[in-house]
Amino acid sequence: MKPPDEKMPEELRNRILEQMPWLNNPNNPIPIVDPADIKALWQQSKDLEAQPREPGSMLMINRKATACNPGADIASVVYRLGMPQLANTALGLNFPVTQDGKPTDAVFKAFATIPMQGIPEGRSNTPRFDLFELVKMILKESEA
Repeated sequence: MKPPDEKMPEELRNRILEQMPWLNNPNNPIPIVDPADIKALWQQSKDLEAQPREPGSMLMINRKATACNPGADIASVVYRLGMPQLANTALGLNFPVTQDGKPTDAVFKAFATIPMQGIPEGRSNTPRFDLFELVKMILKESEA
């Protein structure tokens, strides 16, 4: 078996940062995305998760890109799509605004448009947005 390439983690990190230059800078805003892209990617992810896969295989971002509108900032869509899960697991929040087990359009819109910042060094499991503002946005959009 070939020994692991010690350069690979650095190369992978550089490729990620090329696609997400805002990621490691807490002063950089995460680009706002179209709520329809988050919704479509969420649905496609659920559909793909339901399909059998080989153990250890991954769903690749390029495959997910087909769910989004042409020209969508896929890296930002994927990043923002991960925020509800972070809020639920790391913070113990549960977004009850669902219909049939799926987030409502208000939730997708809030996570697509709320101002977010890059990741502060050493704090990967902290929200990069104002939780109170997020809840206000969801409630306001739900009432509309």
